[in-house]
Amino acid sequence: MKKALSIVLSFILMLSVVPVGTIGVSAAEDEVIEIRTIADLYSVNNNMSGNYKLMNDIDMTEDTSVGGDWDFMGNGWEPIGSDGIYGNIPFTGTFDGNGHKIIGMRINRNITPSGAGTIYLGLFAKNEGTIQNLGIDETSIVAEGDYSSGICAINSGTVLNCYNKAAVSSSTNNSYSGGICGYNSGNISNCYNEADVSAKYYSGGICGYSKSGTINDCRNTGNIAVTLTGNTVFSGGICGFSESGSFIDCYNNGSVSSSVSRIYSSSSSSGINYSECSVYSGGICGSSGSAVNNCFNTGAVTSSADNSCTSSYPNGTVSATAYIYCGGICGSSSNDITSSYNTGVLSTSGTSTADNTYRNDYSTSSRPTTKAVAYSYAYMGGVCGTLTGGTISNSYNTADLSSSIEATARYYTVYEDYVSKQWVNKYRTYQSSITTGTIKQLGGIVGKSNGEIKGCYNVGKANYGIQETGTGSISNCYYFSSAGSSNTGAKALTSAQLQLEMCMPKFDFENTWVIDQTTEYRYPQLINNRQEILPPPLLGDVDGDGEVSIIDTTCIQRSLVDIPIDPYNETTADVDNDGVVSILDATWIQRYLIGSEHPAGIGEPII
Repeated sequence: MKKALSIVLSFILMLSVVPVGTIGVSAAEDEVIEIRTIADLYSVNNNMSGNYKLMNDIDMTEDTSVGGDWDFMGNGWEPIGSDGIYGNIPFTGTFDGNGHKIIGMRINRNITPSGAGTIYLGLFAKNEGTIQNLGIDETSIVAEGDYSSGICAINSGTVLNCYNKAAVSSSTNNSYSGGICGYNSGNISNCYNEADVSAKYYSGGICGYSKSGTINDCRNTGNIAVTLTGNTVFSGGICGFSESGSFIDCYNNGSVSSSVSRIYSSSSSSGINYSECSVYSGGICGSSGSAVNNCFNTGAVTSSADNSCTSSYPNGTVSATAYIYCGGICGSSSNDITSSYNTGVLSTSGTSTADNTYRNDYSTSSRPTTKAVAYSYAYMGGVCGTLTGGTISNSYNTADLSSSIEATARYYTVYEDYVSKQWVNKYRTYQSSITTGTIKQLGGIVGKSNGEIKGCYNVGKANYGIQETGTGSISNCYYFSSAGSSNTGAKALTSAQLQLEMCMPKFDFENTWVIDQTTEYRYPQLINNRQEILPPPLLGDVDGDGEVSIIDTTCIQRSLVDIPIDPYNETTADVDNDGVVSILDATWIQRYLIGSEHPAGIGEPII
């Protein structure tokens, strides 16, 4: 794939340096300290501003296993800069992985050292310098930190050309997990994550939380999840939550899910007993204050919430509200989103329950002066769930949107009646004091927008073709006539019309958009952000290698004598289109290869 290739090329183009110096000795500015063993690696703690180069892969499998030579307190590897208490002394030098990787690194905090506060886990605790050309392999594991990642728990420097394949997880409350870093305020470039990442607050394939900085040319293929019994959670294929900065040329094709469950109860004697929870999921970012440019998502994105509020007192109101945000690019955004698209499946679900129970053991008919209120809101968009500011331009969505939400409210009196010499509970429900509501705002591009949407299109099913509600404007947009209800500023088109430039005169087909009828996807694509879709097969390309050659005739011959062939495409083998693959088809391919007479279409895409 194009972005994966850029990462590979970056590794190939590493700068060579001449090694001098030894571990543990202060290095001159141009001195390179070679790292060859796990002891060398740990000695980086002695000079956190040095210039280091990894000379080979380091296998930590035995050393950081339970009871191993580098197993600290049973917790495995102690991150560089942790100072023995899992702190975050910053690394300010340069660490060049030189294309090598760390194998079998285990960090699983089961015991907290004396004096420890917040726990920072990763190969490094904190980076303020440069970490580059380094990989963490799939046999590694990082778990149970407040800030957890494969490369560094916190980054305020530069991370370049790095990857993580180690599973990263945390079950601590208010945790930050990311494949590359847990928390970012620096720059991350040409990095990728292929591992599962989970947390209880912020979770992302590259970083859990990004305060500022640039994240560019990064990708995630791991499954990203955040689950919490509490108030608010954020997850994203690249980042869970961002305050500012930018995401450029990033993509996700791993699944992204956020789930929150809140159970709140009180025995307060009066007032309002109120419970609220929110959940954010996005293919690129759960909730974004960053500008997004040239990004895409192909992974499934889901958001779910279950909020329950119960109480038992004579007077007052019990209220439960759930807010659910989900978007192909961002669950919510306050900044610009440009030249981006979503093809991943999107779904939301949620339930809010308000249960107000008035108990009076001596009353047989009194009506309580209480109320129960429950609301569930789903904000969902093919590109963004809610757009609170900024502009979405030159972007599109192909996925259908689905949502299932409920709201239940009830209160009742409970009194005891003497029947057959036994006290029996009886219940009465008063519907007049119950308020419930479910609101689904599902738009092909945005669910609710207070910003601007321009130059976009949608082919996925939603309530509205472009946006459902909000004060924002729509201009120069298109959508499938069967996708949803109409929007002012957007034009409904049929499938056939959406494949013709003439039907979309507001699109710039010279500089921004292209329609390529040789690909499987024949609607407009972004010139600088093409879909990673294989072209249709060629007639006669039996082995599926993208060209017709003498090997294809051999594949046909072998199949006819029942010799297994893999891959083998019978549809492309029937070049004379007579419904049967025979030796004649192999002959026709041979004639095509030497330029002799043959059936039409051999070597051309099957449309």
